[in-house]
Amino acid sequence: MTGAPCPLGADCVIPIEEVLANDGERVKFSESGAPVAGRFIHRAGSDTQAGKILLEPGTLLGSREIGVAASCGAVWLEVSSLPMIAVIATGDELVPIDEIPAPHQIRQSNAHSLAAALKRGGYFPNHVGVLRDEISSSRPTMESILKLHDWIILTGAVSKGSRDFIPELLGELGCREIFHGVAQRPGKPAGCWIGPNRQMILALPGNPVSALTGLHTLVLPALAVASGLPRPALRRVVMNDRTVSLPDFTRHLPVTLRADGRAEPAITGNSGDFIGLLKSDGFITLPPGGDATAFLFTPWL
Repeated sequence: MTGAPCPLGADCVIPIEEVLANDGERVKFSESGAPVAGRFIHRAGSDTQAGKILLEPGTLLGSREIGVAASCGAVWLEVSSLPMIAVIATGDELVPIDEIPAPHQIRQSNAHSLAAALKRGGYFPNHVGVLRDEISSSRPTMESILKLHDWIILTGAVSKGSRDFIPELLGELGCREIFHGVAQRPGKPAGCWIGPNRQMILALPGNPVSALTGLHTLVLPALAVASGLPRPALRRVVMNDRTVSLPDFTRHLPVTLRADGRAEPAITGNSGDFIGLLKSDGFITLPPGGDATAFLFTPWL
């Protein structure tokens, strides 16, 4: 039977379903069950060599990896700990999703969208909340968030508007700016700061499409590197029609994948068109001023 030790002296196994007759003295088997030396025998030590490293550092543990570790008797594995993550939306106009917004308000959707993508990427936010558009009232909340979290992902109040207070607030709290502004569309106002205790703070625009694109292009790759994982290799897709790149900006264009694997631009609106993203499978990245036919494709999480 499967898994049984091979009897001493035997060098072949004939499956019982190949046996046509067996009277206790003679056995008749089918042509497909003809004996071949070594057939259906899994020799001890044949899977790999003793001392060989089976799981390299930076390996994401899944069903196969855990199975291999268990079969080798690896009771304890040294792994990277998941960071404490906060996802914060900003805006006085934001109301909870179970409320009916007034004409000057909108339901808070960005933070929930970003948190869902993070979860699908293997990172589970410990806090999802809102900051109001005022430095003095937001400072205590932000101080508390910085003390309790390793990564803070903000959406909104990071551009050039009169109430875009995030850069100023982070500066007052002792955070060091790494960059503010990225030559990409959508998502140009995005920025990165390092907190006083080496927290990673990534601020994304408030427009839904910009925020979600920024999470996929900036946050998720950075989290992978910080977790010890290799940056995921993206597939390339071919476009049906010629796409227009921007001379000085990287362009992230939502696309739909066809059955033949080729891509075509998705019909979406502006950076606030969340519903339009439902028509797309992900986005392609067009380098500045490029004239390529195959582009890197990032699927939405």
